[in-house]
Amino acid sequence: MGGPEPSLRFGEFVLDPARAELRRGDTVVSLQPQVFDGLTFFARHPGVLHTREALHEALWPGVFVAEDALSQLIRKIRVGLDDTPTAPRYLETVPRRGYRFIADVVADDVAPGGSDTPAVLHVLAPVATLYGREEDLAAATAALAAEGALVTVTGTGGLGKSHLARAVHDAWADRVDDTARVDLQDAAATDALLLAVATALDVPLQGDSPDDHTARIGHALAARGACLCILDDLDQLHEVAPTLLARWRAVAPRVRWLLTARRPLGVVGEQVVELQPLPRAGSRDLFRARAQSLGVTVDAADDVLDQLLDRLDDSPLAIELAASRTRVLGVADLVRRMDAPLGVLRDRQGHRHARHQSLQACLRASWDPLPAPHKQALAALSVLPASAPPATAEALLAACLPDEDPLDLLEDLRAHALLHADTRVEGFVLLKVLDSVGAFVRAEPEAQAARAHASAAVVPVLVDRVRALARREPTSPLHRQDRALLTGLLDTIARPGDLVDALAVGARWLREAGPYDVARRAVDRARAASAVLTPQQRATLAWAELELTRDGHGDVARLQQAARDAADAVGDATLKLAVDLDVVERHHPGEDVQQLLTEAEGVLARARTHGDAHLVATAVRRIARLLMDAGRLDEVWTLIDGALVGLPDGPDRAGLLDARGLAEAFRGHPDAADRALEEALAIYGRLGWTRRIAVQHANLAGQLVMQGDRARALQHLERSGEVAARIGDHMVEATVLINAGVQHLFELDGDAAEHVLQRARRIAPKVHASTVWLNLSTAAWLRGELREALARAEAGLEVALGASEARPAALNQAWRAALLAALDAPDDAEQALDAVPGMLESPDASVDDVARLVGLHVAAARGATVRAPAPPHAPRTLLLLTLLARRRGALLAGFVERSARDQDAVRRPRGGPA
Repeated sequence: MGGPEPSLRFGEFVLDPARAELRRGDTVVSLQPQVFDGLTFFARHPGVLHTREALHEALWPGVFVAEDALSQLIRKIRVGLDDTPTAPRYLETVPRRGYRFIADVVADDVAPGGSDTPAVLHVLAPVATLYGREEDLAAATAALAAEGALVTVTGTGGLGKSHLARAVHDAWADRVDDTARVDLQDAAATDALLLAVATALDVPLQGDSPDDHTARIGHALAARGACLCILDDLDQLHEVAPTLLARWRAVAPRVRWLLTARRPLGVVGEQVVELQPLPRAGSRDLFRARAQSLGVTVDAADDVLDQLLDRLDDSPLAIELAASRTRVLGVADLVRRMDAPLGVLRDRQGHRHARHQSLQACLRASWDPLPAPHKQALAALSVLPASAPPATAEALLAACLPDEDPLDLLEDLRAHALLHADTRVEGFVLLKVLDSVGAFVRAEPEAQAARAHASAAVVPVLVDRVRALARREPTSPLHRQDRALLTGLLDTIARPGDLVDALAVGARWLREAGPYDVARRAVDRARAASAVLTPQQRATLAWAELELTRDGHGDVARLQQAARDAADAVGDATLKLAVDLDVVERHHPGEDVQQLLTEAEGVLARARTHGDAHLVATAVRRIARLLMDAGRLDEVWTLIDGALVGLPDGPDRAGLLDARGLAEAFRGHPDAADRALEEALAIYGRLGWTRRIAVQHANLAGQLVMQGDRARALQHLERSGEVAARIGDHMVEATVLINAGVQHLFELDGDAAEHVLQRARRIAPKVHASTVWLNLSTAAWLRGELREALARAEAGLEVALGASEARPAALNQAWRAALLAALDAPDDAEQALDAVPGMLESPDASVDDVARLVGLHVAAARGATVRAPAPPHAPRTLLLLTLLARRRGALLAGFVERSARDQDAVRRPRGGPA
């Protein structure tokens, strides 16, 4: 039976495990042993989504490896297969989730003396209707690998535990001696459990005692050998099932057990697979498929459908019940009705079990057995506006239930699957009462008193939490959820003083990832009540309003002056220094660098006198960037090196190392640059600052681009994008995608750039929209679609003008002029170019450089002879004009080549996170 293991064929490759060879035609592809093993694992499981954690366990079981070992392995597999992460043919990256082998795999199974007909390999192929649960199927299957394994699938009612159990049954049908699935929805006592199991196993019980029945079932299980037994829905048998399972496992040790219940049974050796709400893609597919089964085609855009799925908690039962209403209600109608979902989410046809015929019935099955303190705790937690760190939830329960242990209450509610725990952020657990559970609690009379008490307690609890956080850096994953709490809080705080206290840190968080409108509403409400604010609170409010102009809106100069005046009024030297640093940081590119340096050095001297180490480090970073702009790289190194002396590990040291890394790169010391940037990355990793880790990977990518190592740069960009996507930071994720697109543009790969930039366009915030359109225009140009390139440049111009972004508007207009010239419309091109200076509020050296280059091209289009010195310019624009020059008969070729040689020494590349 053993025989040689079959070869696996996919695409143009043959993977031969027996010979440990990967062949491409007649050529053997050289792979390291670990890389070959990794590829073999993926090829044996086509179509299965593997998490990073599952892959670590499968490929390095019980072995500690470096954090990036898996990323390096994936990269080497792709190199061997000549595959790319942006347009994969074999190995696909699924953001925030893992990796999947997407090629069709055929096993060449040759039997001795028999047919050599190849068979399609179906190894744990996902069930067709298992929307979004492929990862859970793989986890449950892996947990059942050993004989005697006992796995419990847990989760809130309606998450699809029974559906997953059926999928596991199907996946294992051909891998074990026998299977049995026992439906226990209606079993509530020992006799009912024994009868259901005996019926499934075809074991006659006759009139014997329960003890005899248990023994007879155990012997029947032992006779079946290595079988799989599924006990589906043990919720009403939680007290009796552990004893029976212990007896059966003792006499039938080869049986694998899969159980489903809302909470684990707590038996020895139990492995738990906890279901979370569906991934969003799976939720969309499930909703559309269920509506389609009723003859309804859902044509709502994803963003509209997502509003509904947010309210449905991505719960399969809630999604199916909502989809059943699409015969009379559209998606937008359903969204409006989700303020009272219990009356909408019902199965009027009666096709489901009683507990699943409505959302209310499903949740009642979990609510009714709860002890009174646990009901009060759940009611209290339901008033929280968003996911809460455990410390916040504990503080609220301590205020509402002083005689109970809050941590015990939280653990019990988690065990009953009524409190959702988000563990996707590394190192942290975030707790949330799902919207569906909150709707049930709000409608439950028994919960009203506890909710009223909690509503009165929650504001001071959260304000105290915000005050404590004001002394900490708000960029760790945990604090991102505190920001989510804060956005809910800002809409509910009534007292203006409390509102300003919340804004003291809230504005900073909301500036980074939004939603800006929540903070703006809070600022407007606080400003309207400014008469009752203290002078210090008015100064805080002025700073908060200034922070919120980072999205490109607002009169920055006026707000800077208002914040400075408010700081003077209360003698707040720290706030005044912060405002002065803000002025330096947001200098216009056209301003005199030496004047800005003088101002920044003055701020640095005052910060040193004031004794604020954080402001000193911030000022040093600002000065370093100005010196780099001026090309004074040796001074940068001296300044930063001095500031690092004696500075302990922490955010300020990491920021200075980041700046030193960039300076070393511009000085032409790539190894020193790598060391500094890697050290900064290590500090951010120890701090758990996930967003900064994403940014640092992007900075490393920028440094590698300057060294000409674009392959490694793309790897770092991929890692940065994965991290940013995992924490939901669209600002960084979009920036990374834009930078990756630009790298493809440098490689003259318009198709790859188009793919990446279209992804960026779908998530890019307003501040990046015009940049995305400009680069999409370039991608169209590379593919020879000149008129499409012009249309995209005009779209970018329209976006920039609508957002009052002078510099992006001027760049889009200059590029538009170049395209018009290439389309043999020099008059229109010259007219477009003439408008560029008027788009700028003040002179901008870099835009002027670009405009001069375009002007030379327009002149060439008219047939003029071009001779001019090379100005500094952005390297991306250099590339584009090089291509234009080739189209125009190389009239500009000599000029552009001279510019290419000079540009690195004149101006560092702009753009991307820093």
